Amino acid sequence: MLLLLATYCGLALGLARKVVFQSLRLPILCAVLEILVQVLAHGESPIGDHVRYFVTWILALIIIQSLLLRPGFAHRFSLVILMVGLTVVPFLSVRTEGFLADRAGGGEVAGGFSNPNALGNWFGFCCVYLAVFGLETKRALLRIAAWVGAVGCLYVVGLSVSRGALVAVAASLVVAFRRLLKRGFVPLLLLVSLVWVLFLFGVFDTVAESYLARAEEDTGRMEVWPLVIQRYLESPLVGVGASQMATYVPGRLAYMPHNSFLCFAVASGSIPLLLFVRYWVHSFKRSFKPAPWDYGPLRVPLLIYTLLVAFAGDYVFMIPWAMLAFSLPSAPVALAAHVARPVHKSQPHSSGPVPTQEIRPLTRRYRR
Repeated sequence: MLLLLATYCGLALGLARKVVFQSLRLPILCAVLEILVQVLAHGESPIGDHVRYFVTWILALIIIQSLLLRPGFAHRFSLVILMVGLTVVPFLSVRTEGFLADRAGGGEVAGGFSNPNALGNWFGFCCVYLAVFGLETKRALLRIAAWVGAVGCLYVVGLSVSRGALVAVAASLVVAFRRLLKRGFVPLLLLVSLVWVLFLFGVFDTVAESYLARAEEDTGRMEVWPLVIQRYLESPLVGVGASQMATYVPGRLAYMPHNSFLCFAVASGSIPLLLFVRYWVHSFKRSFKPAPWDYGPLRVPLLIYTLLVAFAGDYVFMIPWAMLAFSLPSAPVALAAHVARPVHKSQPHSSGPVPTQEIRPLTRRYRR
């Protein structure tokens, strides 16, 4: 189904097809080399889970990058992500076994939500998106609703007691709100007042106690990361294979790397790792370029959030919200090529960027 949908999106791109696939050349090459290394060098099954994950990752990136040409798609996509997360909230259960702090997870809900860190990462993305959207919108009621939703998402992050997600949210919001004082005092006053009221009623008291308790816990990352790096240095060219990625910590258990970059390094070696790093650098470079686009202010905060979460999780970049964060930086160039039209029939279609004034009608129509 994903293959059929990705093929349809590719055929429907028109003038933007070349731009979209140029922006995806790094992840496509990275995924192809990852699959070849696993199948040829380590004998992994070509229909196994690891290979399938990378195939579906690329197909989903093509679909999301194509649909971003539709005005307002990122907002609708994020709203669906929030709604999916909200369906888990009634089934939250507290995990106490093996933890000093009580942590909320998705219970028996499938899709990874049973892991408290996955739950915190999901709602952390929603928190950042709603906070930045509330900052940028010109409608007061919409701003208040977005910020109330952001605080609610932050509360779920607190219930998960996920330290990585909380730090990532804080860092992303610092970047997103860096221009707030220059743009006006009223939005800041509204946000501070909302947070003050919530603390006054003790909404975050239990969350604070859980984080204080979990501060005494050892996640094992500081022990497993040096061992993973050592295993990578022993086989820097092709790694040790995806099925052997879990690393045994003396006196404890076998742990996954809990780091997306180390996953590439230990599983497949240096070349896929370098391509993955280059993809990050390319995305950040495009994020800092000005663009006449509604989603412009969202690009850097969401990428920073995804980067920090990827440093503490395995293959986080394959989650739908992370793929949206990766796709946003390249969308302005593709949008410019997509709306380009010749003045006369005799003139050839232009595949390059079009002037700003030709894109603005789309953004104005969406705002109305």
